[in-house]
Amino acid sequence: MDKSSYQFTMKPTYCKRTPFYLLLLLLLTFTACSTINSLSNSVSKPELSVSDASVTHLSLQDIELTFDIAINNPNPVAVNLADYNYDFQLNGQSFITGDQIEKTEIQASSSSTIQVPVRFGYRELYDLFTSLRDKDETSYDFLFEAGINAPVIGRLNVPIEKSGTLPVIKLPKLSIKNVALENLSLTKADVEVNLIIDNPNAFDLSFSNFNYNLSLNDTSPISGTMDQAIHINQKSESEVTVPISLSLLEMGAALQSVLRGGDDIEYSLEGSSTVDASLPLFSPSTFNFDRSGLVNIQR
Repeated sequence: MDKSSYQFTMKPTYCKRTPFYLLLLLLLTFTACSTINSLSNSVSKPELSVSDASVTHLSLQDIELTFDIAINNPNPVAVNLADYNYDFQLNGQSFITGDQIEKTEIQASSSSTIQVPVRFGYRELYDLFTSLRDKDETSYDFLFEAGINAPVIGRLNVPIEKSGTLPVIKLPKLSIKNVALENLSLTKADVEVNLIIDNPNAFDLSFSNFNYNLSLNDTSPISGTMDQAIHINQKSESEVTVPISLSLLEMGAALQSVLRGGDDIEYSLEGSSTVDASLPLFSPSTFNFDRSGLVNIQR
């Protein structure tokens, strides 16, 4: 057989190529991962500071402290304050806690300030911390934590703590020292009720609009108002005289006998007064009093 009669047929071969869109997807994925890693490494935790802590309300009944929390964002992208919580402590014990949802955006390379008020009454303060009744001030610790959402890395919990002191307000004390009989006639008795008002605080107090209802030996209450202001220095007491004229016809024989005999007399005294103080930021407050007992008659 003639070798020249053989014919060889060769099949073409094809190279398998990766589709273009897959290459593009891989490139984009790699670029995104690289960008995310780079951004993640460049994002810093926002910084908190208490720029101010001050008494914003103060009275005989309650006090309010307001904390200005500055949030500094050092990052090239904005972050968002989502919420916060706090624990206000006295003598190392938790006293008031709170939490708040707070939607605040802090722009890139800038800061923002939020105000956190903490308000409470002195009655609840003394119920929990009886030892504070004898103190003029007490220390506190304010523990604060902000929940901040940052790009890529997600939520960050950033804590901060502030310590300080706050004034302790104590209610004034009122009592009757004695009842002095100034004049006794066939128709009336003029008496002076001597009150003792004690100011246990480390600041001065002023009383005005002093209204009272006084009953002696269960007689009908005698109402009156003292027009003059009463000023009492810190850590001191003052004697206040209330002149009263009683009708013998309305007093009854029992009270007349007590006044003439000079024995002790039962009394019931209630009323109210507006109280102001030399303490900065103090708001004029209403002081209510209700006392009863036995008091000596001085002739």
